[in-house]
Amino acid sequence: MSFFTDGPRERPLFPVREQELFGYEGRPWTGPPSDHIVPALLPWAMPLGRSERTIVALRGIEVWPEAMTLRLGVYSRDSLHEGRSGSLIDHRRIPDYNALLIGVLYPDGSRASSETISVPSASEPDQPVLRAQGGGGTQFHLDHQVFVWPLPQDGPLTLVVQWLDRGIKETHTGVDGAAIRAAAHEAGELWPGLPKRPGNGVAVRHATAVSFGGSVYGEAPAAVPSAGPSAAEPPADGPPTGVPPAAIPPHARPEPIPLPQPTPLPQPTPVPQPTPLPQPSGRTQPPAVPSSAAPVKNVPQPTAPPLPQPTVQPLPQPAVPRNAVPPAPLPQRKPRATTAE
Repeated sequence: MSFFTDGPRERPLFPVREQELFGYEGRPWTGPPSDHIVPALLPWAMPLGRSERTIVALRGIEVWPEAMTLRLGVYSRDSLHEGRSGSLIDHRRIPDYNALLIGVLYPDGSRASSETISVPSASEPDQPVLRAQGGGGTQFHLDHQVFVWPLPQDGPLTLVVQWLDRGIKETHTGVDGAAIRAAAHEAGELWPGLPKRPGNGVAVRHATAVSFGGSVYGEAPAAVPSAGPSAAEPPADGPPTGVPPAAIPPHARPEPIPLPQPTPLPQPTPVPQPTPLPQPSGRTQPPAVPSSAAPVKNVPQPTAPPLPQPTVQPLPQPAVPRNAVPPAPLPQRKPRATTAE
């Protein structure tokens, strides 16, 4: 049975950028707390998978108080940038089982891998978390950081690597889980006493500082500074800090400052109504013809006189004398005799 199996695909959520650093919230499954804590480093270097021309190696483990980051290096004799860009370990909705895959198998049987998309959540998840992120490198070498939560139990933690496109089959490598948990105590906090992030995401000037357990990086744990003046020295603009409202006498409570009333807006000047145009008078009807008027008689039509017809005179015939000689008849033409050949 293969270690990598299909699973649900969810779109990841991205945090909103902030302009001020707040205190560590204590939700280690959301990502490495690199802004607040310096991790302990385990300089473990070992190959996790290799083929004839490609090697995937572990370069070390950064151990946080409740999580760890695997620092991986990918080395190849061929170019690693052909046909792809960015990280070699991708979280996809539809996983590519021929690409580079990384996974962890805990001693109790729970697992996490890069074939699924791990979504940061406000509540603690019931399964381990693994998120891979690409780093720098060259054309033949790339670094990757793989965040893993939680820390392993006592026993062997198995790292699983597979890259079929490069000829690396599924390879299992065991590391000591007890040594990883022991190194978590060496991680130190950088900024103890920072105020917590407010619930609505807006920074608050006067907030009670919160102390965090564990050692402080470079110095011993210091006392938590007070966020306001002491009870013996009340501020000028309010009651003593830390006293419940019910214990303050009515005469000591500050009077609320009335809010200024808004200035009423001027009323708009009414627009004058236009003067209506005069209506045109009605058209006058022509006078009616009285019925007693005499009817108009028919006018006689003029008759044109007929045109005179022209008279044609016959031509005179020439007179023939009685003793006139008639004309001689024309000679008849003799037919041509045909000769036999």
